Order: sequence, then C-alpha cells, then structure tokens
Amino acid sequence: MRVSRATVTAVAAAFVLVACGGEAGGPALEGEDQGGSFDGERLTLAVPTSPGSSFDTWARTIAPRLGEALDTDVVVDNQPGASGLVALNDMIKEGADGSTLVLWQIGPLAIMQLQGAEELRFDLQDLSYVGSFGGADHMLFSGKDTPLEDVEDLRSADEVRFASGTSGSLGFTSQQVVSDVLELDADFITGFDDQSERMVAIERGDADAVIGPVRTFETIGRLDDVRPVLRLVNERSEKFPDVPTATEVDGIDDDDREVLQTHFDMAAAFYTLIGPPQMPDAELEELRETVWSVANDEEFVAELADSGLTVSPENEYLQGDEVVDLTSNLLDVPQRYQDLVDELAE
Repeated sequence: MRVSRATVTAVAAAFVLVACGGEAGGPALEGEDQGGSFDGERLTLAVPTSPGSSFDTWARTIAPRLGEALDTDVVVDNQPGASGLVALNDMIKEGADGSTLVLWQIGPLAIMQLQGAEELRFDLQDLSYVGSFGGADHMLFSGKDTPLEDVEDLRSADEVRFASGTSGSLGFTSQQVVSDVLELDADFITGFDDQSERMVAIERGDADAVIGPVRTFETIGRLDDVRPVLRLVNERSEKFPDVPTATEVDGIDDDDREVLQTHFDMAAAFYTLIGPPQMPDAELEELRETVWSVANDEEFVAELADSGLTVSPENEYLQGDEVVDLTSNLLDVPQRYQDLVDELAE
C-alpha cells in the first residue's frame, strides 16, 4: 500500500506536536519529561558504499535534518563491503538501542537469505525497519558504440557481455533473470565496484551492457553515455517513453512474468533505513515519524534533486510496517525464481 500525502501530513503534524512537548489531545503536563528517545545521543547512519554513491549522497542529505529533529548528532559512516553485510553485522553487534542505523537495500539481502548464504548471520524478518524511499528504476543499458539497440538485438547477438558487481548484488541477479527470461547468450563479467567502473569497461569494449538504477547513472553524470534498451518495472517511463518494459516483450509467457514481477519486487525497498533486531518500540516509532516529517521538507527534497536524486513520499515511500510485509513476501518466491538464485549460489 502506498500512503497518501494527507497521511504524510497528518503524521508529520503529530510528530511536530510531540516534538514541541504536547500531544494531539492537549498540552503536556507540567514537569513531565518531554525529551525524545535520542536527545543528546549520537546516532550513526552507516552506509555500505564508498563516498560519492547515491546512498552516500542520500545519507548525507538527510543526516543533518534527522539530527535537528531528534536533537542529536547524526554521523554518516561509510562501511563498504560484502554487499552490505559489514555494516549490518556491525550494527547488530552494537545492540538493540538504535544508536546505529544502516541505509541499504532489501533485495540483495533477501536473495542471500533465499540462497542460504552462510555469511548472512541474521534473519531479515528480525530486523527493525524505519521506512524505505522509492523503488529503484532499474534499466538495461547498452553501450552507445555497440550494435545492441533493442531487445531483438539482444536476442540475436552471439553473446551479450554484462558488466556486473559481485554475485550477490541486485544488478547481477537482474542480469541473470533477464537473460533467463529472454533466453540470451550472455556472459557476466563480475568484480566491478560501481557503475563508474562498469562504464569504463563498456567504453573500452570489454563489456556490452549493464543493468542498474537510472538515478545512479544520473548521479554519476553518465546517463547520456548509455543507450536505454529495457525497463525492469511494470510501466514505461516518462523519461524514456519508447523503451519497453520487460513484461511487455514479445514471446514471454505468464510464468516469465511471474519471475520478472518477483524480481521487480526485490528492488521495491531501495533506500531503506534499517535498525537492529528488538529495537525498543518507542525509539522505532519516533524514528518512523521523524523520517516522515523530514521527507516532506521542501528544502530536503530540493537538495536531493540538486544532487540528481528524487523523492516522492506520496508515491514511493514505504512505512516501516510495509517494509516488514514486503520483506516477508520477498522470502516466499516462485520455485523458478528460487531455482535461479540457487543456481547463482553454486
């Protein structure tokens, strides 16, 4: 369920009342402790990427506003490595007090849990979820100097060389799913840390195509250097109206569409604020309300836009309990999708 702007406004208003020492039913009682759960405490916002990524930009934009609203210092700490597990494991070691949050995506973690990955030492359903901004608008891009202009070119190519990250990344799994559904002869070149490195590989002629979020290519200033071929969501984009979605490609059946939809859902919770297991209810609710309030601040939205990022809470934001439901659904997938991710783990 997506939440309306009216709901956002109501929640934000309620937060303002609480922050000012009152409640919807009337003024606070004299002598009552009106401090929030985080007053004077340091809050660490861990980001599992290097500085300069879209996650890092997002974190550094929201951090000072969270700090002001919570009356605390919010520090961004870059902890790249192991598809987010370095940051998440460190957060869990810190305990349930909520002094550390991680800004990351749920999809790759769900895929690792489906694979039974030994390095994933926690259950996604045990984590605390503050909320999530926006599904990633993943697209398949080809290099402009390649002959791959449309889906039929992909299908008829002797080989499509995808530049990819680690085998546990969402982009890598996307390449596998698309190649399976479209029956591509594909090769997957892994080991690239980010989209900038993958773009260099394409420009050198070492790779032909890449899959990733449109906003990432916008953030690194490389959107004009690639050719959009296929959109990995259900509807066409206003930015690229002539680019088809994967579900409307000729020759795919309902079974293919079910696999594609499952994978689309993996990208639904992208910029997700994650807390440790057993986080106290009061702290979790305060964070959820605060993030709602900050997300609707016009200056925050404008600053994100200046950085090449967008946020539209009334259309894209998932509340914490909605992320909980989504996570549960992501761990209950069709057998064909399970077989695909199992094959990737071998």
